[in-house]
Amino acid sequence: MDDILILAMTMIMLLYFFREIWKNRLYLLKYIATVGGKSSAAVHVKPAVLIPVAIFHGVLFIAVGVVIFLNDSEGRIAFRLLISSILSLICLLLLFLLYFLVVVIIKEIVSMKDKTINCILIYSGVSFCILFGQLITRSIEYPKGFIWISAVLYVVNIFGIGRIIWTIFKKKVLVKSIWSIAFMNISFAIFALSNITFEIQNVYPTACYSRELTSWGDALYFVVITFFTVGYGDLYPVCEATKILSMITILSGFTFTAVFVSAALSTTIEHFGSIQKK
Repeated sequence: MDDILILAMTMIMLLYFFREIWKNRLYLLKYIATVGGKSSAAVHVKPAVLIPVAIFHGVLFIAVGVVIFLNDSEGRIAFRLLISSILSLICLLLLFLLYFLVVVIIKEIVSMKDKTINCILIYSGVSFCILFGQLITRSIEYPKGFIWISAVLYVVNIFGIGRIIWTIFKKKVLVKSIWSIAFMNISFAIFALSNITFEIQNVYPTACYSRELTSWGDALYFVVITFFTVGYGDLYPVCEATKILSMITILSGFTFTAVFVSAALSTTIEHFGSIQKK
């Protein structure tokens, strides 16, 4: 009974989030329209487009719920229905977040006047799609090539973060643009490090980690806990190459969080301070 009560409360909270998203849809569209500069064109969605979109998401919601419900053969019917509904809502919420980020990314690339950042974002986006496609289809036959492409992607995004910090200090970029561009560059850098972390065990002759990384998710987990200097101790480097890679990851995470976040926060505080004075 307690589990059902907690799940029901979770579902109510998720429905409340969707209700708030719907109530603030005009504000979100206005935000997307102004990202990248004041001259950005407004975004208008025709009502005729909303009907197939709503049908698609409704079918997706039902499909995810049915798959989860059928895979869970144990438990009470009400309990299983609640779990499947909650996970379906979470999937839809993440999908909406993805839509929002994709639109913001496109707006940034199109509207930003900094050509260097635009080139970095375009290169990173294309490289990300290629590497992700190769990762999913497992079409890479030679891991060293995979590692070198990922290393170039990582270096490019390191340069991109430096460029962002420079534009922050020069005050040549909007506060909205700072956070979205930084999120993109840091995500691409973590993705590149995860690729290198996973494939290096296929190149280095000896054992690289305390246990073999059986999936790309293990590599992502290792990079994230290293990047943010958490280090649970369940997975750690044991050879020279992975120790060096871990040090690079730690230094990157410290630099990004300490230098960039402090600079972005100071710019954001200054921005809102100037608005209040007006």
